[in-house]
Amino acid sequence: MVADDHEEIRHVLMNMLNLQPDLEVVGVASNGREAVELAMEIGPDVLLLDIRMPVMDGIEVIEELRKRKFSSKIIALSAHEDETYMSEAVRKGVDGYILKGSSMREVVEAVREVMRGRAVLQPEVAEPLARRFREEDRVLRAFQALLGEREDASGLLRAFCWMAREIVGADLALTYRVCTEGAGKPEGEVMTQPPLAVSHDRCPQERLSLYRSVLERGVRHLVELANDDQPLVCNEYVADKGEEGEVCSLVLIPVMTEMEGGFLVICLRPQPYSLSPSLLQHIRSLACQAGVLLDNIRRKEKLRRIESWTI
Repeated sequence: MVADDHEEIRHVLMNMLNLQPDLEVVGVASNGREAVELAMEIGPDVLLLDIRMPVMDGIEVIEELRKRKFSSKIIALSAHEDETYMSEAVRKGVDGYILKGSSMREVVEAVREVMRGRAVLQPEVAEPLARRFREEDRVLRAFQALLGEREDASGLLRAFCWMAREIVGADLALTYRVCTEGAGKPEGEVMTQPPLAVSHDRCPQERLSLYRSVLERGVRHLVELANDDQPLVCNEYVADKGEEGEVCSLVLIPVMTEMEGGFLVICLRPQPYSLSPSLLQHIRSLACQAGVLLDNIRRKEKLRRIESWTI
């Protein structure tokens, strides 16, 4: 299937692909919304998708299709070597990214390659992508250094909460202490209220109300989901399965300590997340570092109290 808003390009791609004995164009679309609906209807093996289109751009199309569990291959087509578009397309789940200046032979081979289960990134695309991801790695290292500068537990928790929201691209992030059941806690009260840290980026009030409702109804379930030290992505989460209503997507980031038990950072936004395994591993490393630093801070505080005792 071919999706491009330029009629001439659509015809060139369609004619060129139909000349191949092993390929056939089963549909064409001229805008993003049409591309989504037609792709879901006919289920092509491969979608050749222009990144910049009217109604919905290519990035939105990819995100919407993956949200709808569209499992076919997607090759992004772009006339520009824009690192932002490239990295977003890769994060959203494309199987290939080629430039419109490529030869017809390269386009045909790209289609065949993704059908064989291989990813296709031309050198002109792979190099700027690698550069951008290296830059992201430097940013994450800067976050690690920032964590190490915190000398009090509350400041460290606030810093990590902010970092988590920035890294995953959430509207809102909250940090809770996970409480052990019993110990004077009423049944069902498994997280501290209010949260120990909050970070948000000019989030609309109606969206904050939605997030508050999700947290109030789904606290116990969220703690049960986050029962490991691995960050967990929960797209299209509904707090109460028995009720219809709006949904949101969450990233749950556990922070484990030896001296204080666990903390849970919850990152919320309305649209689904598309986080790479490597980024989730970076987040886990930051969470582990935060846990170690929290323990170190508590040990220092305990030592100072002991040193202050008098006989």
